[in-house]
Amino acid sequence: MLVRVTFLVAASIAAYAIRQSNLQKGRTLSS
Repeated sequence: MLVRVTFLVAASIAAYAIRQSNLQKGRTLSS
């Protein structure tokens, strides 16, 4: 139970970080 919650939190944080890095890449490429 606890492991599953921790995994979900880690997955959401990883997805957020990847999304932020992708946005920054697109911003630098477009400009």
